[in-house]
Amino acid sequence: MEKFRQRLLIGLLAGYALVFSIWSALSPAGDMSWSERRLLNQRPVLTLANVASGFYMSRFEPYLQDQFPLRDNLRRLKALVSSKLLRQSDQHGIYLYQGIAGKLEEPLDPAGIRRKAALFSDLIRTQLSASAGRIWFALIPDKAQYLASDAGVPSVSHQDLADLLRQELSGCTVLDLKDQLTLEHFYRTDLHWRQEMLPDLAADLARRMGTSLSETWQTETLDAPFHGVYQSQSALAMEPDTLRYLTNEILAAVRVYDHETSRWSSLYDPAAAGGPDPYSLFLSGPKPLLTLENPASSNPRELLVFRDSFGSSLIPLLAEGYARITLIDLRYLSASRLDQLVDFHGQDVLFLYSAQVLNEGNFLP
Repeated sequence: MEKFRQRLLIGLLAGYALVFSIWSALSPAGDMSWSERRLLNQRPVLTLANVASGFYMSRFEPYLQDQFPLRDNLRRLKALVSSKLLRQSDQHGIYLYQGIAGKLEEPLDPAGIRRKAALFSDLIRTQLSASAGRIWFALIPDKAQYLASDAGVPSVSHQDLADLLRQELSGCTVLDLKDQLTLEHFYRTDLHWRQEMLPDLAADLARRMGTSLSETWQTETLDAPFHGVYQSQSALAMEPDTLRYLTNEILAAVRVYDHETSRWSSLYDPAAAGGPDPYSLFLSGPKPLLTLENPASSNPRELLVFRDSFGSSLIPLLAEGYARITLIDLRYLSASRLDQLVDFHGQDVLFLYSAQVLNEGNFLP
């Protein structure tokens, strides 16, 4: 009887492997994992040179993992078993509390924050001296600051991060945005804030920088559901968010110049929202260098913004207050090249960074 059970088990495993191997071999390879918002590995080219160098096998295993039949279903099943049956508190660092996803924060990294603050201070001293007295640093708290305590998971001290930043930065005014935000300002499935919740914050920021906004907005809603990055990373079952954006007659006329592609576009890109990252609706996603021109502005002032992805949804709301805004993303553009690409001539300057990028990002030199 015992031998029969062993043979039955071996037979089932062999049958499982055979069926899925044939299924995988006959199925066309997919290009994109929409649930994970990334390109899938493709089969490497089989040549003697690739086999001899080890390249073929190094790429073949990731290809099999990506193209495995029912992969998305198995990811969701694993997440469901881990969270509901095994009661694990998080999936790949993502936890869920009352239908809202958050990410476990990394411990505070004072050395990394000091390194980034030194870069910003050096920029202020060497490139932005003509803007002295009109340079601000706006600190965006991590979403976990409004969720971790209720969810019973640890979080870093935002106050310690803000204090360290104030201590290390020189030549600018630090604005901590924590008290102006709540959990409702953020998407449930994503790390970013919701633009439709930001008019008050944008108006206050504009006032501090000495300009003003009309605060008359029209809300547009995209039909497609928005599955944010936290949902895609964790495979947890969640209700999707809704993407909305704010516009008015002035913002509709603002032109956006992409220095990388030498092309003009608009503040919002609904076509990009249909791609792997719907948040690319705002300013067409990650871009190293953009210029926004507002032909309706009666204010000749210009603004330079050093920013991360949170700036993509906030800065369009500030466009009304300036004739020109230049956005610089140091994640994709080396600070050493700035003097070749940007004319620094006394513009207002805003550093707009999230706590997560400051504490965990490893992209700044």
